[in-house]
Amino acid sequence: MRKRLRLILLHGMDGGLLIASVCLALLLRFDGRIPGQFQGGLLLGSAVATLVGLLSLDLFKVHRTLWRYAGLPTALSIANALTLTFLVLYAANQALRPQPLPRSVIVLAWILSIVLVMGVRVAWRLLRYPMPWGSKTDRRVLIVGAGDVGAMVAREIARSLNYAGRPIGFLDDNPDKLHARVENIEVLGTTFDLPRILEEERVDAVILAAPSASGRLVSQVARTCIEKGIACQTVPALVDYIQGKGALDQVREIRIEDLLGREPVEIDLPGIRQAIEGRVVLVTGAGGSIGSELCRQLARFAPRRLVMLDHNENGLTYLGLELKEAYPKLDLLHAVGDIKDERGMRALLLAQRPSLVLHAAAHKHVNLLEISPREAILNNLLGTRNVARAAVASGVETLALISTDKAVHPTSVMGASKRACEMLLQAMAARSGTTLVAVRFGNVIGSEGSVLQIFRRQLARGGPLTVTHPEARRYFMTIPEASQLVIQAALLGQAGDVFILDMGEQVRILDIAHQLIRLSGLRPDRDIQIQFIGLRPGEKLTEQILTAAETTRTTRHAKILRCELEQVDPGLIERGVEELIELAKEAPPDEIRKALQDLVPEYVPQEPQPLPSEPRKMVCAAPAETYAVCESAPGKRLLDMLAAGLGLALLAVPAGLIYGLLALLGPGRVVFRREERIGLNRRMRDRRATPAGVPIDRRYRDRRKHSLPGRPFVTYALQFEESPRGGATIRRIRRWLEEARVDRILYLWSVLKGDMSLVGPSCHLIESDTWKQSRVSAWCFARRPGLTGPAQLVGGAGEEVPLYDDYYGRHRNWRLDIDALRLALPRLLRPRNNGGGFELPGVPRTSPSKDEGKEARKA
Repeated sequence: MRKRLRLILLHGMDGGLLIASVCLALLLRFDGRIPGQFQGGLLLGSAVATLVGLLSLDLFKVHRTLWRYAGLPTALSIANALTLTFLVLYAANQALRPQPLPRSVIVLAWILSIVLVMGVRVAWRLLRYPMPWGSKTDRRVLIVGAGDVGAMVAREIARSLNYAGRPIGFLDDNPDKLHARVENIEVLGTTFDLPRILEEERVDAVILAAPSASGRLVSQVARTCIEKGIACQTVPALVDYIQGKGALDQVREIRIEDLLGREPVEIDLPGIRQAIEGRVVLVTGAGGSIGSELCRQLARFAPRRLVMLDHNENGLTYLGLELKEAYPKLDLLHAVGDIKDERGMRALLLAQRPSLVLHAAAHKHVNLLEISPREAILNNLLGTRNVARAAVASGVETLALISTDKAVHPTSVMGASKRACEMLLQAMAARSGTTLVAVRFGNVIGSEGSVLQIFRRQLARGGPLTVTHPEARRYFMTIPEASQLVIQAALLGQAGDVFILDMGEQVRILDIAHQLIRLSGLRPDRDIQIQFIGLRPGEKLTEQILTAAETTRTTRHAKILRCELEQVDPGLIERGVEELIELAKEAPPDEIRKALQDLVPEYVPQEPQPLPSEPRKMVCAAPAETYAVCESAPGKRLLDMLAAGLGLALLAVPAGLIYGLLALLGPGRVVFRREERIGLNRRMRDRRATPAGVPIDRRYRDRRKHSLPGRPFVTYALQFEESPRGGATIRRIRRWLEEARVDRILYLWSVLKGDMSLVGPSCHLIESDTWKQSRVSAWCFARRPGLTGPAQLVGGAGEEVPLYDDYYGRHRNWRLDIDALRLALPRLLRPRNNGGGFELPGVPRTSPSKDEGKEARKA
């Protein structure tokens, strides 16, 4: 009844609007007075317009549209219906003699009808669902991405009554969109401008609405927001984005996986489907993190049967329920069994006859297997041997072993057992028709027992977060990424191949702890403490993916590399494996480790490295609060300008006279030496775009491998080129000028211009290779280079000198500047006086010795 009443009201309203449009057209045409000859035409035109108009609106289903969700398609439907209406009216008017209405009246009535019918609907919508953007109490939301998804997010925020926020602008890296308006919201700049816009626009939240954005861009945006304490959300990546579902409904919080900057994996979907569809596939360890994800990925390719093997019946049950719900037609077999049971493995594989076996079952916890090497051998090595033998006996086409980067130069029982598994497959591949391959990858973030899960549990308890070592680093991958690449690698392999997955750069565990704390809205070392507990037995400070004797070759997939291993003696390896397995059943742990070391010569047990007496967290992991120190502090810049101007006024003339007298009295000449140096990394506009206006994305040029240099600038130094005929007095005067730094008087001009500062990090020459070394931090270019500073006062070229630049870049303050100037002034007045050493917290440096001072002056 309510729906019928609504349709009656809509028809009555639209009929009245059509009659009103014809009347208004006549009134406008004849200045408010309708001639008597057209009054009959008014009645006829109104009747035809109303009857045909209502039928046309029904034909185009306008009356069935919900006005709240009406948009451009509804507007086009109204325009089409009314156009058809007045075309019929125009044709009827032309057919009658005399014409009831002037032709101009029909055209004017058509325009008025569209305005009235659309205007009433827009007015009702604005009154019924007011725009929420005008609220002054809502959060200011910045949307990164001005494409279709970004516009949809802005539109849905405007319609939503539950979302507390209003869009204040877009960011987009397309230069054509700069300062354009999308959904009546301005595109304020590119992602390069994000830090500036966050401060200038007082942004409360950021939504990354670009499903096709690279992993590094997502990571960059998220890190910037986290450092500034601003909430950040994102839509899923393009592979996970659900078309047809509201964009705002898919917005989620930034996760720690997003900060890894991993690119979405592109695999050969047709090739994998062709290899798996209609065949039997078996996965061992299916109840674990990697095994269960492998099953989820394989189910997409419609295998004839998916055999899930694990001794954890609960994990198999839950995984089976999940897969049955997602893939009702998939034939699943829950196989509860133990890979240590050779007869059971052989019977299962002979009964199922799989074409592909993915062997993910293994013990993986390094510290636990150091205590129980017996279990590492009997589960990892014996289990792999049993599965491989059963696969060969049942005619399996391909067996892929999940290995680890800990198998490279292993220092743990777990890593050595995995390396032994690789060697066993390599030996068996030479004598079987089954393709036996292994795939190495690093830590899988989010897997059971991973560092991320441990951190989350500790964070939920209020801390502290336990980190083994301040400099511990690991390779990380996401679970879906690792699983997809394992499937791809298994289908690329030849007998005995070992594949390595591209895992990017190693990530410091301490950085993950800091980022996880900030993602929770807390502050590291204030709200949540971080405790260093030292490396556990078998753990390494950093991981490797290759030994010195191994090389790699590319494959058809950009993220999969084939490792060139040393050849092994199949008979020797298989005998060694059998002897080790028999020994592990009865022998004590020390004998098992010794036998494992005989089988895997590169296995070298390593004692845990002690924690440094003063962890370098002040240098390597400064808390976020230190980032707030601003290089452009007005007090420091004013002091630089005053001191440089005063120095030039007082010293320029005397220095010029001295060098002039040297040129006149002694053999030789005075020259200006031009030097190009690296300045402050200020991200100036000319570094953001080419002359054609295309942005230069310099953030992704191996920034994690190399330091990020700043904008170059030119300095000049005075130099007296002495003739061989010069006397001892001339040489002494020249030496004194250099020791007193008089030859660098023109550096004060660079300070006055703003290229340099009185106190700052080292001023590197562009042609020097020092700044290109990995030990020079990008923080060295985060401040203006200085005439003096901690590193310059230390002198020399020791390993600790870049640490002083790094420390100053992170922790610059007035006290550091005053201390540097206090130590520098005595050296200028008395050049041969070292003036004492410069010591910083966490940087091991003592006062320079007399010999070091001589070497520094000589350099």
